[in-house]
Amino acid sequence: MHGALLLAAACTAAPTLDHGSSRANILDLFAHSRDTARVAALTGLTRRRVQQVVAAAGLSGRERLLPLHPRFNDIVNFEVTRHGANYGYKMLLGVLKAHHPDWRWPREAVQAALRAVDPAASDARRSWCYRRIQRGAYHAPYFMYSTHIDLACKLQEYRIFVAVAIDGRTRFVHSLTALMNKLPVTVYEEFVAPFLAADALPDQIVTDKGREWYVAAFVCLLLARRAGRAGGRAAHRFVPSTRNTPVERFNREVNMRVLVHFRRLINFMEENDLLDKNDAQEVHAFSSVATPLVQAGLDLLKASWNQHSIAGRTGCPGTGGIPAQRAARDPHPGGQLVLPPNFDGETAARVATVTMKVADEMDDAIAQHDILDVVVLEPADEAMGCGTSKPGLTYEEKLELWRKWGGGDLERVLASGAVALLDAQWIIRHAEAGGVLTHRQALPEEAFLSFADLVEATIGYAEWLPVAALSYPWLTKDHPDPRGANLARVARALKALLSHPYITRLGVFWDFGSLHQHPDPPNGVLRTDEQNALFKEGLGCLGTLYSHQHTWVLRLTSFPDGHKAEDQAEGTNVAKYFDRGWCYTECSWAGLTKAGHLSLDLGKMRAGVEYSYGSLVDDCTEDGGRRPPLLPSAFAAELETKSFTNGKDDKPLVKRLYEAAFEEQFGKATKLVYAGLGWGDAEAAKLAEYLEVDNTEQPELVAVCEERGIILY
Repeated sequence: MHGALLLAAACTAAPTLDHGSSRANILDLFAHSRDTARVAALTGLTRRRVQQVVAAAGLSGRERLLPLHPRFNDIVNFEVTRHGANYGYKMLLGVLKAHHPDWRWPREAVQAALRAVDPAASDARRSWCYRRIQRGAYHAPYFMYSTHIDLACKLQEYRIFVAVAIDGRTRFVHSLTALMNKLPVTVYEEFVAPFLAADALPDQIVTDKGREWYVAAFVCLLLARRAGRAGGRAAHRFVPSTRNTPVERFNREVNMRVLVHFRRLINFMEENDLLDKNDAQEVHAFSSVATPLVQAGLDLLKASWNQHSIAGRTGCPGTGGIPAQRAARDPHPGGQLVLPPNFDGETAARVATVTMKVADEMDDAIAQHDILDVVVLEPADEAMGCGTSKPGLTYEEKLELWRKWGGGDLERVLASGAVALLDAQWIIRHAEAGGVLTHRQALPEEAFLSFADLVEATIGYAEWLPVAALSYPWLTKDHPDPRGANLARVARALKALLSHPYITRLGVFWDFGSLHQHPDPPNGVLRTDEQNALFKEGLGCLGTLYSHQHTWVLRLTSFPDGHKAEDQAEGTNVAKYFDRGWCYTECSWAGLTKAGHLSLDLGKMRAGVEYSYGSLVDDCTEDGGRRPPLLPSAFAAELETKSFTNGKDDKPLVKRLYEAAFEEQFGKATKLVYAGLGWGDAEAAKLAEYLEVDNTEQPELVAVCEERGIILY
């Protein structure tokens, strides 16, 4: 209290100090602030003068103000034993500063004591950090600009999960929480809500696409909407795990500094028949006992991490330092959203069920559940301009976003009428009415989306275009889906996609309804010359449409129930999806540089399941479902084994289109991410073939195969 009053007095007092009292005042101020620059500002003296006074008194820094602990080696020994040998000297320094802040812990002495106590611990980072996720470029102007959260699930078979929340800029750990399950409500109530109540809502929370984050995501979006901030930067963002690197990197710390000890305990118990992971009662009992112990280890890790020094990234000044100090230096400017009183996870889950299906009824649903208005923490200095809401984007701003995600590549064929995109909502309504798709010329105007509709549906914080291309085998020579069976399957998938809050409209390329067709070939009714020209123009754009990094590709890789090849008329192509030339080509295009979640295998959908967006993506990307991209020469060789309805006539065209798309997409790519695909050495070798093609401008390959630990650059 004396120090605080002294600092306050210095702030209001005249800067001129008499010679007799200045030295004592300087030393007294320095004893409490431990910052020569601040003391200089408070006293009106130069920093050099303050440093001279401090040095003359033998107090050249904060450490010398504190005494050495009389039981120095004993304390180091105790903390090494308590935290384990995987804490190196930097983390041990963080431990000592966090738990023994009133004593001095010189780095050299701590290192020497650590080597004496446990030589292996002094080199802990070198011994187990053999693989690190590369962080890459990262922008965050202040603390809590983005908070990254994830679950470490190394012990999920034993009902032990660790939830992590870490600040993107400062690497400050907000929360480490041990959980016994990862149900969305549990994750929200036991992990997300407590840390939001303590620290307020960050500008943006970033998670992977796991279902466990649904309630947390809904709460973030709900608070933003209620505060009038639905436009602009999203309060929550789903990203692939490979792009959630700040927290993915930290998971390694959790695994090696805390969970590894419980893994050894589990191994011992299983070897001695003390634990059977297939016995639900035993697992529950073990989890009930172990989870609080895991939490104790996590509390130690959090305290030491926030007080230890992190090395900065090469060439990026200001990225290193002690997380707690960095958070204090770059505080959030204010204007944060906080949870309203009595806002519980069950209420959030109930409201989410309603509002995800009927977004327009959001306000009514909120009123029905008595959710209070959110509170906005405004900064003390209103001139900072923080906390103001952003209006919705204008058409011109959305057009800029459309082109940012590469929509300009499709504008020519959309403007000419060579390609018309079907409205996903119309497809769903038509399928539910028992309809059958007719050729483009016979479809009503309301079946299509205009270019303006597509621009309006573009979302800034969702890195995709509102465009999906369907890849499927025609069932007969003259009609791709005469019974409407495939229409119903596609509508089911589209309904799940549209359940995502960021997908409001979706334009679907379906060749039969999007390109000009021969209206009635058996009776000689064919395309006009003008329609023929547009048809050929549309074919020329297929490579871009399917290979584009930001379009969806929906692949019907199986025939509908009841379709039998032996029942088809003579001349019908009865080959399966992967044996057909056009299907093989479309699948190869989709496998070039597109993110895995944008290429969905609808053949993996399960009968009788009512899909949400997340469950659809999970099922339709199971086992990766993707090969390494093929060089044009390899593609052409494999194409010779595929069948076309029109014989070999389409093969030269398809080869040209594939080569053009290959060069277009890899020419644009700056980073390629292939992770979670189940690839092995053979696939890595295939990928390396491309990397050797052009050594002058290779894309950065972040991860070839996460499971096998293969990293290529």
